[in-house]
Amino acid sequence: MALSTAISVASFSVVMAETFAAVSVSTLVPATFLAMLRAAKKSAGAANDNADALIENMVGVKQALGAVKAGIDSIDEIDLLIPKTATIHGEFEFEASEAYSENSGFGALVNVVAVAAAYSALYQTSSRNKVTLDVEFATVNYTLS
Repeated sequence: MALSTAISVASFSVVMAETFAAVSVSTLVPATFLAMLRAAKKSAGAANDNADALIENMVGVKQALGAVKAGIDSIDEIDLLIPKTATIHGEFEFEASEAYSENSGFGALVNVVAVAAAYSALYQTSSRNKVTLDVEFATVNYTLS
């Protein structure tokens, strides 16, 4: 029964750890996206003679990259959804029961002796895990510079 208890507690701990990781990732993703967009805006404004010489004769590539650069240059600010509050509700329920039974018998006849013994143990465990994550998002305007 100790093993099933440890497995139930470990599985609940893993689910809780994944929930906390989801909350932390929800704050890192917008920040990473914003950093990449700012870096793209800076690099789009800078001239790169080697890249321009490389794509000069490629049909469509120069026009596609020009459109991407023009699109990035036209973005001055962006609205991002960021988590404002996060609430984690966790419920853990573990139930265990044990049942033991023992039976023995002894019988004797002439020249025959019979001994019978029986032992059984029944362990029953059940667990129920429930984790709820409520995240409230807010829109924040960022200026790309």
